[in-house]
Amino acid sequence: MKKFLSIALALMLLVSACVLTSCDEMTAYELVHSALAKMETLDSFEADVKMSMKMSMDMEGLSQTMDIPLNMAIKASGLKSETPLTSGTMSMTMMGMETKADIYSDSKDVYVATTVMNQTIKAKMAVDSAEAEEYDLTDTTSSFMVEIPEESLKDVAIVESEDGTKSIEVALDPAVFAENYSELIEQVNDSSAGGEVDNITLSNIKVKVVVSADGYIAGYYLEFTMDMDVTTAGVSVATSTVVSASVEYKNPGTPVTVDVPTDLDSYKGIG
Repeated sequence: MKKFLSIALALMLLVSACVLTSCDEMTAYELVHSALAKMETLDSFEADVKMSMKMSMDMEGLSQTMDIPLNMAIKASGLKSETPLTSGTMSMTMMGMETKADIYSDSKDVYVATTVMNQTIKAKMAVDSAEAEEYDLTDTTSSFMVEIPEESLKDVAIVESEDGTKSIEVALDPAVFAENYSELIEQVNDSSAGGEVDNITLSNIKVKVVVSADGYIAGYYLEFTMDMDVTTAGVSVATSTVVSASVEYKNPGTPVTVDVPTDLDSYKGIG
């Protein structure tokens, strides 16, 4: 009897300690870290990727604005095997001209059908070639769907919705953002520059992560502003770019099938 009371008392003390210290409460960092790790275990996925760049340029008192929307739909399967397959569509509009691309890749080659002004060009390239790097669909999300440092999330609350999803939102310090999202910053830099870049300033940085009820990333969203000076042919242009980017996964954890196009023989090899 005395032993039973001792065990009961120990259990009560343990429960009390958990209540007082919230020992079962997951932190924002643990939520995101666990979800990102779980995404790495996926053998297949389907996702929509969207990016919008709104550029404002000021040159000697003359101002110009330009919107560059980019949309992608991606499917991938066999990621943990020696024969991964990916397929996707991409559309981008710049200065009123729309470019569309259908992309398919297997373990050996990448096939790209690009359509501009109603003209379609089909190209085939080795998956390990320099030309193919631009069309690596599985790498598209990794540039901005990165792990947020624990220190940046220490005071961030987790919001749980009725459907079981959990989300966090955080405003990041520019130095932290520059260190952890360098690949994305470089991509935006390459897209909006075209000359010698100087005086880069980052601001208005916001990140939101939504985790599904079963622990996968359901959505990853970020916004930021990048100001810089671009010099071309001796002329300096002050450029400000507002970037919005997102990845939304469709039923993560559910098996996805990638269909093989029937016209692969019509693609011409390059490189």
